Amino acid sequence: MTFSSRAELGGGGEERCLVDSPRPKIKLPKVQLAVLLVAYFTQPVACTVIYPFIAKLIAELDLVHGDTSKIGYYSGLFDALPLLSEALAIMYWTRLGEHYGRKRVLLCGALGVAFSLTSFGLSKTLPALIISRALQGALNANSGTIKTMIGEIAEGDEIALARAFSFVPIVWATGSTLAPLVGGALQHPAERFPRWFAAWIWSEYPYLLPCIVAAGVPMVAFISVLVFLKQNDSAPKVTETKRKPSYGSTCSGELQTPSRSHRCLEETASVNATSAISNSFVWTRTLIVTFLNYAILVVLTSSFYALISVFLATPVASGGLGFEPSAIGISMALMGLFHGIFQACFFVSIHRRVDPKRLFTMSMVAFGPLYGMMPLMSWVARRRGVGWEIGGLVFLQSVLFMLSFMGYCCMYIFVTRAAPNRESLARTNGLSQIVYSICGALGPTLATILFALTKEHNILGGNFVYILMAALSVCGVFVSNLLPARETS
Repeated sequence: MTFSSRAELGGGGEERCLVDSPRPKIKLPKVQLAVLLVAYFTQPVACTVIYPFIAKLIAELDLVHGDTSKIGYYSGLFDALPLLSEALAIMYWTRLGEHYGRKRVLLCGALGVAFSLTSFGLSKTLPALIISRALQGALNANSGTIKTMIGEIAEGDEIALARAFSFVPIVWATGSTLAPLVGGALQHPAERFPRWFAAWIWSEYPYLLPCIVAAGVPMVAFISVLVFLKQNDSAPKVTETKRKPSYGSTCSGELQTPSRSHRCLEETASVNATSAISNSFVWTRTLIVTFLNYAILVVLTSSFYALISVFLATPVASGGLGFEPSAIGISMALMGLFHGIFQACFFVSIHRRVDPKRLFTMSMVAFGPLYGMMPLMSWVARRRGVGWEIGGLVFLQSVLFMLSFMGYCCMYIFVTRAAPNRESLARTNGLSQIVYSICGALGPTLATILFALTKEHNILGGNFVYILMAALSVCGVFVSNLLPARETS
């Protein structure tokens, strides 16, 4: 890249102009990225392994006294607990990472997830289950830390960010595909596989086996981080000898016209002035709009995960499909599989051609029919039973799931680029994780409570909760228009 000086900024009324030469492709460190993704893999595994059997577990604890319509109250509680505790602890872990190194935070988080999953499998009372789920979030701050480190190794470049963050949903999809299969297949092993699991421990603790298998994932992550991850907490500075796209800017680093170059230069000057103050953080309109959109996305996605697991387990007479845990695991795995294939094969290519703002709006649009599929499947099941028609609708819902969850890849890019300056990247990701945790806790809790109330009192034919979530997706479409569009030459 070259710089030409038309004049210095100042009283002469002329301005300094930035001329870009073709931008070199940033090469992502493959080993470091792979280790971070292995560490992130613990998140979907810990989150989704209990989904296939949570309704059965609640029924066996006799918390609802045989009334299956009330399962949603407790299901929402177990979904919310790890996220609420994580919201309380995330900034503490972020500060620890800044002072003592993010590698140590990742190691502590991996051990925390393994411990909480094992504890959950050994719990037989409601207080013990609550404590185990709460510990999962309080001892684990990996998600925000991992996203910060990915943003750093991508050096703030939008194309590199798109490539790096495109793997994050793939990892989530893989985990959310395999974990429900494990949870559904390995629960009650003494009954399902008496030949191999005849020991007393498997009948005494029927959900221990899937939890132990899931706990093996963070232990693998612990070893990977310990051996292969390089500690690098010093973020490179933005200099004029090697220009990188400004944080807090929508400039992509492509060839700019003089007017756009001037705007980018002004933004860079502002960033450098802010960076002079160590660990400075400034609230901007872009940051607030990004967090607002992130909040809506998280409420819609987390509520769907909670509702679909309860919906599939609820008897047909009560407005669900009456699936067994193994069938629930297969259904949720199918959704994760579609999502992973789409992200692996198409997202980066689509991102090059389509503005992330438009992609995010498309994901908001897809949530409406995604939620609308549940009352449709309930209607079909009541009239024709659970047959091939339901299988086809589950397949169609998996496709809608793939399109709607595409918004996460876009949002990771928006959050990284919304950071007011490079020194604020860790805090920005920490705050975004608080948004995720709070909304991810409130969404499933309110959604499952509304599900139970809707079915118990037959509000709008038992469909009120689905209509409400579809209305929220419409709001999301309008709010997404506030996001910054990609600058083009």
